[in-house]
Order: sequence, then C-alpha cells, then structure tokens
Amino acid sequence: MALTVGKGKSAITLTGPLADGLERELREMLGPVAGRLEEATNRVIKNEIQRNWPVKSGRSLRAWKQTLRVHPGSMVVEATLLNAIRYVKFIRSRRAGDRAWSGGRRYRHVLTWHVRNPMKEERKQARKELPALLAKRISEVVDG
Repeated sequence: MALTVGKGKSAITLTGPLADGLERELREMLGPVAGRLEEATNRVIKNEIQRNWPVKSGRSLRAWKQTLRVHPGSMVVEATLLNAIRYVKFIRSRRAGDRAWSGGRRYRHVLTWHVRNPMKEERKQARKELPALLAKRISEVVDG
C-alpha cells in the first residue's frame, strides 16, 4: 500500500524503503486501525470494482491502487482508492431502467456506484468500529 503525506497539491507520495519504514511505524502505532482501513478498501475492490466494472479491457481495472494518507498536524489517517487512468471518471454503465424518455436505459456513473457509494458505506461501518479498536490499542500500549 502506498503512503501519502499531506492533502491536495502539496501531498507527497512516498515509495521505497522510506515509505516501508514509515508505514511499518504507522501500523505499529495505530495497531488494528490501519488493518481495518485496508480491509475496507480491499472489500470495495473485490466486491464492487472487480465484480461490476463495465470495461472489459482490464487496463482501468488494474490501475486501482490503495493508499494510506496521513495528514500532518492532525490526527487524520485515511485509506483511499486511486486510479491513475484519466478516462475512468467518464465511464458510464448501461443498466435496464424504467424511464420511457431514456429508451429503457439508465446511464449510471460507474465511479459513483462502484467506488464512492461503497466507500461511504465502509466509512459508516468504520466509524462505529474504529473508536473501540483505537481504545483497545491505546490500553495495550499504556499497560505494556
């Protein structure tokens, strides 16, 4: 999993041994929280993207990458899914619909239906589970 520090245009993506060492320290510090975030992105890739992606060539499907993003100066750590292929945001999916004006077709934005919405659901679940996981990790560190 790649490691990004910062947000927006000033973000820096770390690779190589520096990223490995920093990610190892971050995972040790966060304990099961980082693992839970990684599980969430893995579930979205496996259950939504790989199963429902409409483009069969495979290039845009293989380009999905998981990133662990750290915001310095705050207590924010995010797991994100990124795709470097530019045309991904323009892909539409055809599904049978009931709208007469569309000729029985409904065009869905694939990025919204198969990435953003499932990630929102994962975020809702994580918000319920993560405080308990973090509290458990903190008590393990404090107790030794």
